[in-house]
Amino acid sequence: KLGEWRQENQVFRVAAPEHRNVLVLDMGGGRASPDAVRNYVDELRRACRDIDIQLGDPFDPSGRGGPGPVLVAVVRPDSSVGDVTHEVYGACQRCGVAKPDLVLAVIKKTQASLSENDYGVIKRFQHQTGVMTSCVTVESLKTAGSARYRDIVRAIAAKINAKFGGVNRAVVSAESARPNGEPPVDFHPWTGAAPTALVAVHVTLAGAYDSAIPSMVTAACTVDKLMSQFRFASRVAPLDARLDEHLADVIGLAVCDVLSQFAEINGPPQLVVAFRTGAFAGEDHRRMLELEPAAIKRRIREKASAHFDGEVHLTYCPMTKSRVRVFPSRESGTDNDRSMNVPPSLFVDSGLTHPTAHEFFVNTYAGIQGCNNLQHCRVILNEAQCPPDVLMSIVAALAYAYPKANRAVKLPALSYMASLVCDAKRLVIKNGEEAPGVG
Repeated sequence: KLGEWRQENQVFRVAAPEHRNVLVLDMGGGRASPDAVRNYVDELRRACRDIDIQLGDPFDPSGRGGPGPVLVAVVRPDSSVGDVTHEVYGACQRCGVAKPDLVLAVIKKTQASLSENDYGVIKRFQHQTGVMTSCVTVESLKTAGSARYRDIVRAIAAKINAKFGGVNRAVVSAESARPNGEPPVDFHPWTGAAPTALVAVHVTLAGAYDSAIPSMVTAACTVDKLMSQFRFASRVAPLDARLDEHLADVIGLAVCDVLSQFAEINGPPQLVVAFRTGAFAGEDHRRMLELEPAAIKRRIREKASAHFDGEVHLTYCPMTKSRVRVFPSRESGTDNDRSMNVPPSLFVDSGLTHPTAHEFFVNTYAGIQGCNNLQHCRVILNEAQCPPDVLMSIVAALAYAYPKANRAVKLPALSYMASLVCDAKRLVIKNGEEAPGVG
């Protein structure tokens, strides 16, 4: 792992080193004192400075140190997006600022979703105005001075870097190491041998009792050689997307959209490794092999003249939940003595698997206690000739590449982020707003 911010206070790559106009939005309803808010802003500015990001002081936006207007807006809890927008731009007008670079919102503790709560209002404000936002709860401010508070502030600093397009860490194989301590340029020798795109496809189907939220397919794609920067594309599926043919066609369109973004940056991809998560129209892998990869290949051929040259070799790997549980042994060891779980990046590719099929079970994250349910991965198409060990290395490394966490997550970062983007865009559409297709 390179640039592990938690250990060395340094990120791998900073997106934008300076954000001068930082605005504080207080939606705590008086639950957080002005001193607590100011202390949080000071701590966050110091944490960002440690990773080479300079945040402006909202309590002294002019930088002269004297009395004057402050970039602070106060809105009551449960306000509308219109109220938040009015107060934010009113504060900017008082300070002679066109628009803020970043909004630091203080909200009461609610479930983090885009439904009707303060967090959802802030994120819909971000969607409508294009202003980046970061939220902290009043309860978190009350832990000021503790080790947990410092961890929260440092995690928010890392999230801010990721939200502006920075990279908090890059995970590469040992074979990609370069002499004289130079930074590696490739994620893995296999991915560096030819233009390779890693793609995640996540599908969420409309619920039987909530037709206001549409079915959606979101695809995520890596766009750099270190597999640390991503692009997304979403497609709204028709109401009858549960039918295999319709769902496969929407998946093909979404994947083709992100591969077009890859081609604009790196040129046409030759190898594509796709991980499929989310809802399935059917659990029959034979049926999936017939439809979804074929739909992706068909859409790529249709755009061959514009973005793709020659044949794109596709490896397609569905990742599904399983009920398989494994327990630590003397050979595997434990994650730690408290959880007594198997360690992260544990793979099972024999014994429980099909004797001839290319499949494996994987535990990518550190569980809290007890035993983890393993993810089941089965390669149903391997035109790219990706070796099994390389594919397992990719899955394990991408579990550590999620930019908003300082530990491994349950899915590869691509799949995890595609799931979040898919859910967010569905709920944005539910609230009567138009979600951008790509980004």
